[in-house]
Amino acid sequence: MDETSHILKIQTGKQLYKQGHKNVKEITKEELKINLFGALNITGESVIYPMGTLKKESFAEVLIKLRKDFSEDYETVNLLNDILNNLILSKKEIRRIISANSPSNDNFVARLLRSLKNNKNDDEATLSRKLGKHCKRESTENPKKQEEIKLDHILNLLNNDFLTENLKFERRIVLILDNVPTHRSDFTFQVANLLNIYLLFLPEYSPELNPIEGSWDYSKLHLKKKTIDTKEELIDNSIKLFLDATSTDSLYKTTVNKFIPQLI
Repeated sequence: MDETSHILKIQTGKQLYKQGHKNVKEITKEELKINLFGALNITGESVIYPMGTLKKESFAEVLIKLRKDFSEDYETVNLLNDILNNLILSKKEIRRIISANSPSNDNFVARLLRSLKNNKNDDEATLSRKLGKHCKRESTENPKKQEEIKLDHILNLLNNDFLTENLKFERRIVLILDNVPTHRSDFTFQVANLLNIYLLFLPEYSPELNPIEGSWDYSKLHLKKKTIDTKEELIDNSIKLFLDATSTDSLYKTTVNKFIPQLI
């Protein structure tokens, strides 16, 4: 399965009548941006999924959807659906988990006092900055801590003995990827392994070896001719155009006959 993920950006123009000027139109422009993941199966079937972001948790969600859509066992599909329904933690849940895992208040105060003693000769601004680092590190709003909670939650959901056993009988998915850091992260490898997905990477700086990259050019060419005012419209149109571009026999034959042999 050949894969590509892409960011589509377009300029959208909204025509509004100026107040008090019946026949004069004011055009306001804004940029619409979406993230998409598309893949072409060796059978010629293509799939495309919108992605919330290009972060690790969003890519994990795409891998789970891909595994679900190409699974034949009813129970496996149901279990993967349950995982997808519980994949996203609310901000409130993340803060609660961070608070529950935080060291005791006494330990935190002791660290602050130690820092005060060790840096007592610093000026007020420098000391405030150093103490602020301690506070940010233990805060429930710490982005690094929040990401760790999200990723651990996903791995805990996938570490299911029943799912692991069922996926042994599913066909392994071989996914050809580019070298985006998210694709090569340890977390992504863990998720792929749990889902019985093998990740095969293109050589660096070789988009020409990924023939479905051209589908995004096709989408952009046709999107420029449309009037699109919302992200929902952009997603719907992009999905249709991608499926149109990847449904041709020529792209499938090019992928199988020309590009796949170069990668094996």
